[in-house]
Amino acid sequence: MDFTKHVTNRRVTPQTEKVPGIKNQKRNNAGGISFKISKWDYLMRFLILGTEGSTYYVSERKMTRDACDNVQRCIDADGFKVVDTIVEVSKAGRSVNNDAAIFALAMCASVHDHAKVRKYALQNLQSVCRIGTHLFHFMKFVKTMRGTGRGLRNEVSKWYTDKSIENLAYQMLKYQGRDGWTHGDVIKLAHPKPVNDMMKELFAYATDNRKTIPKVSPYAIGMNIIRTSDDVKEVAFLIDKYNLTREAVPTQFLNDIKVWEALLPKMPIMALVRNLGKMSSIGMHKPFSESIKLTCDKLTDELAVKRSRIHPISIMNARLMYGQGCGFKGSLSWEINGKIMSALEKCFYLSFNNVEPTNKRILLALDISGSMAYRMNKSMMSCRAASAVLAMVTMRSERNTEIIGFTGDCRNAFSTERSTSQWRLNSVVSQLPLSKEQDFKSVVSRISDLDFGQTDCSLPMQYCIARGIDVDAIVIYTDNETYVGSVHPWQALDKLEQKLGHKVKSVVVGMTATEFSIAKPDYDNMLDVVGFDTNTPSAISEFIRN
Repeated sequence: MDFTKHVTNRRVTPQTEKVPGIKNQKRNNAGGISFKISKWDYLMRFLILGTEGSTYYVSERKMTRDACDNVQRCIDADGFKVVDTIVEVSKAGRSVNNDAAIFALAMCASVHDHAKVRKYALQNLQSVCRIGTHLFHFMKFVKTMRGTGRGLRNEVSKWYTDKSIENLAYQMLKYQGRDGWTHGDVIKLAHPKPVNDMMKELFAYATDNRKTIPKVSPYAIGMNIIRTSDDVKEVAFLIDKYNLTREAVPTQFLNDIKVWEALLPKMPIMALVRNLGKMSSIGMHKPFSESIKLTCDKLTDELAVKRSRIHPISIMNARLMYGQGCGFKGSLSWEINGKIMSALEKCFYLSFNNVEPTNKRILLALDISGSMAYRMNKSMMSCRAASAVLAMVTMRSERNTEIIGFTGDCRNAFSTERSTSQWRLNSVVSQLPLSKEQDFKSVVSRISDLDFGQTDCSLPMQYCIARGIDVDAIVIYTDNETYVGSVHPWQALDKLEQKLGHKVKSVVVGMTATEFSIAKPDYDNMLDVVGFDTNTPSAISEFIRN
């Protein structure tokens, strides 16, 4: 008898033990056995989710260190592919924010043994660092990794000199400083050569700390005039005439409704989302007002939302903050407007790529264990609440879904008996009373009130087996820190397929930027995707449909 084959194919293996003969198994942060995702998938998780904030098992510092080590492995394998991936994720707006992409680009621009990769990374600086704030982030990161050689100075110089004078003036006046850097600091370091007299004046204004802005563009002219104005009507007029942004408005005018009414028509969606509370606090969003209509129209303009690259988490956070009626800091408070709340929810769903329904029977399974109670990176809500909101995107696009929450308790998980009957778990699998018509508040409230427990990601499959539920696909939202089950998730999926007599697609949605997944890499019916990638709902749909 081929004993190796026999133990490799056994159907009962506790999640604390490796299955002999199966590759890429690794002990996760909770002590269970998961699969180690490829370095390229790990890179994608880092770029999209970042590592700010800790998880239940891992500190922020360790997560960042592990992610950086993996970025270096990817650079050593194919640095050009790393740069291309960074650019693609950043330009498409797939990430929670741009910081991880900027940091990874700085790493690529600093590798000692890959001169061509360094050059290629710097050549893509403008593709990733599109605004002044991004450039300041890059300078902060890259200065800790390398010196300021000619290649770096040349490409940073091009960031300035390749722009039209109107765009350059806008960038330098709107984004004046961040992370201890100003445009004057960067220009002094890079020494860009101005291509015309107007650019020369703009550089001199930044490096010499001049008070008068050179009249190189309409935006610059408007900023000069508005600085000396003491009349609200004139300020509103100047905003409209010169397309000035909030940053150009003197502080003393930022509590006046007329000023915000002038800013609103041309305000970018990201700025609108950030300033909703402020505008409501000064009484701008009164019932039946034109401001309410314009605000809601902008938030629900599908094309504008796509073009803005605003990320779903930014909108979700704005919805939660606005729904509080007050800020976290200071005394700012406002009356909540229901129309704006509804518009923010619609904006959230519009921020994802279009999803084509599959018309399949889909079970959405939310990991509600204790580790999922930690705050998701860059989000005001926990991973378990965020996963529920993300699952709503699929629920709204599909007509045949059921949603459950699962957790587990391992009183007998470490029994020495090999009989299946001895591997009993006091498990919790509950159907969640969530529907596609519910708003964020009710979804978050319902999921947050559930009891916590330990993690067993095989439960969705065991639930279907025990209840005789016939499904085409199971989508599991988890941090992949499974450890208490009496059977591995992929083994449970195999059992379910044997019972149903047909293949069942399984999609694992990773909600944290770790290197683990419950998806078996060589199992064609299992797919690992990144939570809150703007492509995730459409990727789930395409995988299930095909």
